Amino acid sequence: MKSSPARYIVVGRRRSGTTVTHLCLRGHPSVSAVHNEVGVEPFLSRGIGAFTYGEERTEEELSSGVPALFDAMTAVPPASKRKARGMKLTLPDLRLAKVFVKGMQAYLPDVRIVHVQRNDVIARFASLKKAMQSGKWHRRTQDRRQKETITIDPHNFSKYLIESIQVQRLLRDLRSSHDMLCLSYEDVILQGRLSTHD
Repeated sequence: MKSSPARYIVVGRRRSGTTVTHLCLRGHPSVSAVHNEVGVEPFLSRGIGAFTYGEERTEEELSSGVPALFDAMTAVPPASKRKARGMKLTLPDLRLAKVFVKGMQAYLPDVRIVHVQRNDVIARFASLKKAMQSGKWHRRTQDRRQKETITIDPHNFSKYLIESIQVQRLLRDLRSSHDMLCLSYEDVILQGRLSTHD
């Protein structure tokens, strides 16, 4: 009997290296994955109900619909000869992190999680601030320009730091229910230990 492809989700806070991790996995010839980032909402909160009109979704529709939607979204390109299929989500705030954890536990218990962590919270916060100001979220080539100075507001950073700790705790809880691989941005991505694929 032919086994079905392993299913995975790359997840982390914004500016943690989730995109480069996702692109490296997606570029592998044995992987089928959604090209762009998938929103935690409505994917895990509404499932196929996001595409229907009328009455509220049922729990049965969610429990069978979310896995079916995952498979449909990750089957492009066709996954007939693929060993894995996946997608990427980011957790911009605590509320969406709670939706993610609840949805994974309720609807996708067999999906593996690739959690990308960037431990330098100051660098992650500054990178997020810069991306929000410039509108440039991804850098495809090495930027050789001089580094610019970014001013960080202590109050906003404190709120961000506290929320980051809360999100990390929530994700840690998934280790008891899911197969989880944790990647460190500093140790794996910055050190060039993550293979890339065209």
